[in-house]
Amino acid sequence: HNQTPKWFFCENYNEMFPFADRETILSRLENYIHGVLDFVQNNYPGIVYAWDVFNEIVDEGDFRKSLWLRTVGEDFFIKAFEYARKYAAPGVDLFYNDYETSEPWKRDFIIEKVLTPLKGKGFVD
Repeated sequence: HNQTPKWFFCENYNEMFPFADRETILSRLENYIHGVLDFVQNNYPGIVYAWDVFNEIVDEGDFRKSLWLRTVGEDFFIKAFEYARKYAAPGVDLFYNDYETSEPWKRDFIIEKVLTPLKGKGFVD
């Protein structure tokens, strides 16, 4: 939620410009995921057996108020998993990662709003 720099979300990759539209952000996300997976899988075939696609998108009983949520919408993580599944080598597992999942409110939210939609589309392992 805070590892992607603000410029990634802005027009012309420049923080002095407004946020880019949803389709631009999604294109950047897909290009990034494709580039990373392609590089690793071509240069280190068979080494990476799993990817942590997205983490820590839940906070205070809802989706974290991140720039991903603001610019793409509530399906931002689904799109990331969709792209990761599209470009991941066969047999590579995709994961969602979060902390304090023993807290009932957080665990229940993650199961209902994050994992259930991802599992339904076959995007998460």
